[in-house]
Amino acid sequence: MVHGLSTFPTKPWRDRRVLELLYVDEGLTQREIGEIFGKAKTTICKWLRRVGIKTRGGYTNPYSDGPWTKKDVLEELYIEQELTQAEIGDKFDQSPRTIRRWLHRHGIETRIGRPPGGEGSSSLYYGPQWPQQRARVIDRDGRQCACCETDRDVVDPDLNVHHITPAREFIPDDGQPNYEAMNALSNLISLCPSCHSRFEGNWQDCTPDEFARRAKLALEPATRTDRSLATV
Repeated sequence: MVHGLSTFPTKPWRDRRVLELLYVDEGLTQREIGEIFGKAKTTICKWLRRVGIKTRGGYTNPYSDGPWTKKDVLEELYIEQELTQAEIGDKFDQSPRTIRRWLHRHGIETRIGRPPGGEGSSSLYYGPQWPQQRARVIDRDGRQCACCETDRDVVDPDLNVHHITPAREFIPDDGQPNYEAMNALSNLISLCPSCHSRFEGNWQDCTPDEFARRAKLALEPATRTDRSLATV
């Protein structure tokens, strides 16, 4: 039950009165409202806009407008204040994925990339030069997915840079990781999240060009089907 309402709608996250009370009057974030009703933050954001409640960020385009797109703001909040991506997102009513997208674009190393044993470490560390190599690969591949050719500007949160030979293969059990070989341009390729998920683990012994060629062949049946449906 939401305090302040005499009647409770069946789908409260769609109700303007409920959203005004929680978002405007009580000042809850979209994420906190979503947790109340078991809904995603994006669902709450969608219904705030549909019922005409201006979000606190008030920005027209989350991909090109607002302080979360600025490198100095992200460095202050993420590096200096050590806020999480979710906490920064809550400040501006943006998703963690949007914040992560802009961290990547500005070459700001996310905390899952800290050296093993560092505070917040929860993933494989790709070495100190990873942000620079990642940027080089995306530029080399024309700032698009090398397989389906989706442009970076429409990929959410951002292009992935995939290790063709898995990064773990360059980390011995009891020795120093070979970051130079791990992150060689010949072992890296830009993929959209969908292609990354689809082709992860495939063709581990080929060049980026060969990887892209094989992936495009694998995608061809789906492309032909889409084109056939479009002509019906």
